[in-house]
Amino acid sequence: MEAIFADYSVQMHLFAFALGMTRLMAFGIVSPFLGNHVLDVMTRSSVLTALYLIVHPLVLSQIPADLFPLTSASSVYVGALVFKEVFIGLVIGFLASLVFWAVESAGFFIDNQRGASMATEVDPLSGSQTSPVGSLFFQSATYVFYSTGMFLTFMGIVYGTYVVWPVCEFLPVELFTNGSAALFFGKCLSNLFMSMMLLAAPVVLCCLFTDMALGLVNRFAPQLNVFILSLPIKSALAALLLIFYFSIFTSQLPERFGLFSVDLSAFRNLTP
Repeated sequence: MEAIFADYSVQMHLFAFALGMTRLMAFGIVSPFLGNHVLDVMTRSSVLTALYLIVHPLVLSQIPADLFPLTSASSVYVGALVFKEVFIGLVIGFLASLVFWAVESAGFFIDNQRGASMATEVDPLSGSQTSPVGSLFFQSATYVFYSTGMFLTFMGIVYGTYVVWPVCEFLPVELFTNGSAALFFGKCLSNLFMSMMLLAAPVVLCCLFTDMALGLVNRFAPQLNVFILSLPIKSALAALLLIFYFSIFTSQLPERFGLFSVDLSAFRNLTP
């Protein structure tokens, strides 16, 4: 540690800190599991700073020694590097958040199908407007994320991006000109909706069959107001099914968290 401080000037340390923290800050802004709406800015910045210090020696070694003193040309170069770091941080945060968005959307979809779409609330962790089951799914996913050690796995992958994409190297221009990035993000959104549908499918199918059964009842007994009857019936069946489905739901989460490394590797293949 003493050698690190002895071999580099204070100016290089500050520059490496500012440039390396940019990626983590962009990652932390997008990632819902860091509790952006629970922690204040000072606390969140302190947490991200502590996480960054682990990779600071690596970032410091990637700074070219001839960059200082800064000139007008090198200032443009540094500004472009900052935009590149923000982009990489946002991409990493987007890929890391897909699972959380999928489970929250699945819960919202379940509440919508059981007739409780009006029971919206603001989730305290994500800060987004969701439903009771959506909030339950999201907070359960966050608990599983930290309790199973997936947070450490995620941070290991994030640290690895500093090796794959050094802070002082630009991304290839072909990434933005040949449409591969647009296709990649479109595929990610497609997988997001597919995951949402698969996670919500058991309860949604139960509500669908209930609507079909009530439709038959309304056919033979039109004097009954089946719409009023459907709300408590579907809510009761959904709650009963969730009791048995919840353990299956949580057991699938670690596997779905592992898709983060798969998606990031796919994005890495776009930047040879």
